Formats: sequence, C-alpha cells, structure tokens
Amino acid sequence: MGELIRRRGMCKVGGGEDPNDGYYGNNLVVRLDGIKNTRQGHQSALTNWENLISSTYDFALTNPTVNADSVYFPASCGAICEDALTMPTNYTIEVYFSLGTEQAYIANDSVLVEMMKSNQYGIMVYYKWNSFYCYPNNGIALTASNLTKDQKYGVSLVKNGSNATVYVNGTQYAQKGASNSSQSIVKTRLSGKLNNVAYSANMLPTIYSVRVYTDALSASTVLSNYNNDVARFS
Repeated sequence: MGELIRRRGMCKVGGGEDPNDGYYGNNLVVRLDGIKNTRQGHQSALTNWENLISSTYDFALTNPTVNADSVYFPASCGAICEDALTMPTNYTIEVYFSLGTEQAYIANDSVLVEMMKSNQYGIMVYYKWNSFYCYPNNGIALTASNLTKDQKYGVSLVKNGSNATVYVNGTQYAQKGASNSSQSIVKTRLSGKLNNVAYSANMLPTIYSVRVYTDALSASTVLSNYNNDVARFS
C-alpha cells in the first residue's frame, strides 16, 4: 500500500524518470538531499544547500563538511533559509540524520530543524539531554533516549489539524493535540543552539535529507519515505 501511494505521488518527466527519487511528491515544497545537493547534481564545495523543488528555500551554509551523500555540521556550523514560508494547519517535516560525537555531552538545546515565527520559535525538532523533542507549535514532546552515535535515524513530524504525530524510523512514536492554526515562518535553521549564540555547541549531526510538505502525510507514506531514505543512504 505504501509503495502504491508513493508511486501515485511521483511526477514523471522526460523519459519517465522520477524527479523526486522515490519520495512522495505531492505538496513537497522543500527537499534537501545529500546526494543531489544542488539542482545541477552533486557538488563537493557548497555555499548553498539547494532546494530541489524550486529556486526558493535554499539554505546558506556556514563552513560545513560536504560528503558524497550528506552534509556534516561541525561545531559553529549551520544552515539558514531566509525565505518566508507559510505553513498551513496540515504539514509534515522529515529529517534523516545521524548523531555526532558529542551527542552524549550536550547540555544545551540543539536544533535539527527550527522554523521561526516573528520574534518567537514556531516549529522545532530539537535535542537535549540525549533525547529528542518535537513541537508543532504548541506542545508535543518526543523522548527517544540512548541514541547511538553514527546510527541513522528518520524523524517525521506530521501535523494534521489539531493532532500532531511523531514517527521514528517510519513507526509512530507519539501523538498529541496541537494548536489548529497556520504559521508564518520567517526563517528556518538547521543545526544550532536555541539561543542567541548561533551554531555553537551543537549536536554535530550529519544530515542526509530534509523534506517539508504543506500537507499531513499518511502513516504509510511516512514509512515509504523512510524506507526510501534507508535505500538511498545505506
């Protein structure tokens, strides 16, 4: 069933190839990919991690390490998108990543994805005290303790009206009520602390892929996307 849904979400071009590389394509507005890190393919030296869906929502990078299939964020390094984005009441954020060497010692809040409203934080997937927390806008806490260095994880935050669901590795982990409202995002950041000292003492993640949908993905589609991450970044 997940495969069928995934196929229906694809957009075909030219000779029939899949421009979304196997990911569900409907309402996909941001796609960052470690293998295709620009719209022209792979580049080993990046200034911007380019969105593969459109010419907007590119992420300006600060001294990352660019690998063949990912971007590694060492200390004092991050990525910022300055393009405003309106997130409707239904949306999905997916990140496929692995933890860095310092993850067991971080005492500060460390961002994987932070989508900021004006003068306040909006949507967050962040890390503290060896656990992950997801906030769709008003309260859902995901706790996933004893995470393993260099092990790859897929985290999906799905907001569907007044419900928010977190999936870890394609499996539902937590669900909770959330504010049934849209959000005007003024800035989106990958990796860094939740304070004014940006990009210091972060979790040193390696990020393989990031996707943002302006719709709530079904459980089967989340699993299909995760399986596709595993297959592409094995």
